[in-house]
Amino acid sequence: MRKIQFVIAGIVVVILIIFLFLSLPKKEAGGSKEIAISNCQNITSPGNYFISNDIQATSPQCIIINANNVILDGNTHTLSATKNNDLAGIYLSDISNVTIENFTIDNYEVGIFLQSSNDISVINNTLTKDLQGILLYNNVTRSQVKDNLIKNSANIGLTVVRSEGNEIANNNINFNLHPFYFVDSQNNIFESNNYYNNIFSPVELDKSTSEGYINIPINFSVDLSSIWGCSRCNYDIELSPSSDNLSLTNNNGIVFGEFTPTSIGIHSINLEIKDQNNNIQKSKYVFLVNTTNTTNDKFYVRGIDPTHGQAHSLGAFKADSGSLLFEKPESIETRSCTDWFQISPDEEPKYLLGIVKQINFSLTYNETAEKSSVGVQRFITYDDQTDQSVNINQTYGNETKQSFSFDTDWPMDYSWEWYWQALKLSALGGNPNLLVDPQNPDTAQFTYIYSSTPAVLEKTNKNIVILSATMKSKEAKNASIILGGSGITNLTIQMPENNITYNTMYDGKECNSNTCTVLEQKDGILSFSLNVNNKDYLEISK
Repeated sequence: MRKIQFVIAGIVVVILIIFLFLSLPKKEAGGSKEIAISNCQNITSPGNYFISNDIQATSPQCIIINANNVILDGNTHTLSATKNNDLAGIYLSDISNVTIENFTIDNYEVGIFLQSSNDISVINNTLTKDLQGILLYNNVTRSQVKDNLIKNSANIGLTVVRSEGNEIANNNINFNLHPFYFVDSQNNIFESNNYYNNIFSPVELDKSTSEGYINIPINFSVDLSSIWGCSRCNYDIELSPSSDNLSLTNNNGIVFGEFTPTSIGIHSINLEIKDQNNNIQKSKYVFLVNTTNTTNDKFYVRGIDPTHGQAHSLGAFKADSGSLLFEKPESIETRSCTDWFQISPDEEPKYLLGIVKQINFSLTYNETAEKSSVGVQRFITYDDQTDQSVNINQTYGNETKQSFSFDTDWPMDYSWEWYWQALKLSALGGNPNLLVDPQNPDTAQFTYIYSSTPAVLEKTNKNIVILSATMKSKEAKNASIILGGSGITNLTIQMPENNITYNTMYDGKECNSNTCTVLEQKDGILSFSLNVNNKDYLEISK
């Protein structure tokens, strides 16, 4: 069972730092006016405002609403942050009767930040790649958050802290680390929201293993009693591929399940929970069946910023967050901090949806703390916490190169979870420094198992998920891939035999249309451009 960690600490840090930047004096609102906005600014008068063009951030908080009775229409335009101390896309505090609608807001610490305000409407916005999408903080009341799309948040899609009497409805909160989080907040209406394919969800599936064998049962369970209001939840558990045999038993709110795989490759359980308020959760859990392939991917330790939303310091990637890349460094690079530094993969592995079994790496560092450690973390948090660690000796400020090894068992239910692994060095108060020397570079080697029946090499659209990729046997020469989601993606598949020219079908039709195009086929590797609509079937045959 995954364990939700660090959420409250992350919220507190976000709030404290943003509060320091955004505690600005308010001006008295004047007469109502209608005006176009073409850049970041402070709104100090009531009226109807609309955005006339896309806006690139030029200040830590792009638009501050410092007046009551404001309608702010994004007019489908985008507010984009540069990760240069960009804390909030839209911010307001101690304000009433404001509507914020029709924006796309991306790459901020908080997309839309409401504080100590009432009668606010946040409607029909898209929040993407923010640390937190929408934050209601400290006595936000009688407000609406409706019909928004919140996706790809590095921490939490929607957060409500010490706020009551609000309506949160009809939002889609997808592909975030956490979909939502409530802290000391009661009497809010939370209904008809969809939260799909987030790493952590209110209801989790507990699987005894992520590996299995054909024709041998695999057991799992789902505790519906683990969250509030779920005593009357409806649930649906779907296998992919559906040909696998499934049995379910509900014992006082705990669902015990067993399925028997009838093919080899990547299988998944797709869990759907619907509560009495019509909120719907969907989650995917991957199983590798008859997987015997093991590989190693070697990354170089780099002292440059990661770029895929990994947990980081507020306002920007400070000097304490580094990357793991395939490219060797060409010059000296460093990372440093008062207490710790952390390093995360910033490129996907060669084979997607594997299970990480071991991480071996070296670090060149110095620090002055009496007690220090190096460790690894499955889901990165912006702190010195790890899942496994070993103590290291004090270096007294002298440069030291040391190697480390950790055994793991980390399944990747979604391909983008790869970015959320971390290597960390903790030396509280010891000013740890990482040195990247191109003449003697440090590396990190990830050993993982993966399916080759068939192998999934690339998927370009994060919002498309691989539900299964299976074959009846390694000798069968036919493969079936099931995809879920909505959008266009490139997909690269490697078949076990490389001397065959394969035929392809997509949803029962030959793959030569706008919905499916074979971009290349060579040496058993097939690259496709696919238009995915809810659930689609790609068949590869001799």
